[in-house]
Amino acid sequence: MAKETRKPWGYAAVTLIPTGVGFAFSGLMTSQPAFIYSGLGMAIPGVLLAVTHFWSARRRA
Repeated sequence: MAKETRKPWGYAAVTLIPTGVGFAFSGLMTSQPAFIYSGLGMAIPGVLLAVTHFWSARRRA
């Protein structure tokens, strides 16, 4: 059987979620919609990657 490859989705999620939340929060504090939207554009895919990572890890166990 081939060795199972590890997918680094969790690492990407751990990076994207706090960065996106920070961007969105700074956009809210300074009333700049560009930061809010770019922050959400990073945080939402980060959450989806985290869900995918934990779902696949759970299915393997």
